Amino acid sequence: MKILSLAYVGFTTSKLEEWRTLAPEVLGLALAADGDDGTIFLRMDDRRHRIALHPGEIDELSYIGWELRGRLEFEAALVELTTRNVPWTPAEPAELALRGISAMAHFQDPAGYRHEIMYGQEFEPGSFIPGRPISGFLADELGVGHVVLGVPEVSDDIRAFATDVLGLKIFAGYRSRGADGQILGLEFYRCNSRSHCLAYVPTAGHRGVTHMCVETHSLDDVGRAYDMVLEREIPLKMSLGRHTMDTLVSFYIRTPSGFELEYGAGGVVIDDATFVAQKPRKAEVWGHKILLPGWGSTVRPV
Repeated sequence: MKILSLAYVGFTTSKLEEWRTLAPEVLGLALAADGDDGTIFLRMDDRRHRIALHPGEIDELSYIGWELRGRLEFEAALVELTTRNVPWTPAEPAELALRGISAMAHFQDPAGYRHEIMYGQEFEPGSFIPGRPISGFLADELGVGHVVLGVPEVSDDIRAFATDVLGLKIFAGYRSRGADGQILGLEFYRCNSRSHCLAYVPTAGHRGVTHMCVETHSLDDVGRAYDMVLEREIPLKMSLGRHTMDTLVSFYIRTPSGFELEYGAGGVVIDDATFVAQKPRKAEVWGHKILLPGWGSTVRPV
């Protein structure tokens, strides 16, 4: 299948009220009208929403939404899933209404995460007004940003799911086998000119979302948000820094829901005609000092 972008991400959380402050006042995301069940919808552009925070007692990733071009591509993807013996389930009408989309089907990856393929998300031209004055987010046809999933090991079946089932391309990563045969390493995958939209990382007997990323148009937006994070004493996972591979200047906070959120600008734009896989000697050009050890509370023992 040909995925165009990471369309939306859904979480379950018990910390809804904390998000109502953090999202607009610090991150600059816009609050859309709540769902009938109390779900908070966060906007990054003219789409109906990009991040959904569903009320619940446990803080965890609920689903990842992948956008296809239209009905014909969606129907072809369902045939492909069936051919590959990947069980899928059509969306209920209530799910379509809650997400504001035309059609959706969901299925699981080998680690048990729920993936949704969809098309036809609602939008309104010129309707996005950020929660605070910023230049805006790099979203639109590129989608949300990226999400990183922790798994006990980045196994062959997980890699095949990303590249064969979802049809994603490999941006970066490394793979090797330990003395016991366990597959080590991590991989980052992309679906458009953004460097990556999905990654799987080994979390030693644990699973859960480690972080997601949103990207602004301006480095000044990142700097101002960083100042606000320090002033409000919001927990910092990693200090301001620049990644070597994707060139993003960013910092990481620990969100009220326990996972990390990377907030950055200046990510590399990939040209398929000239892209060559490379392996950096170190992950960071500068910065990104780890200030909170370990994983957030959404990464739990299997």
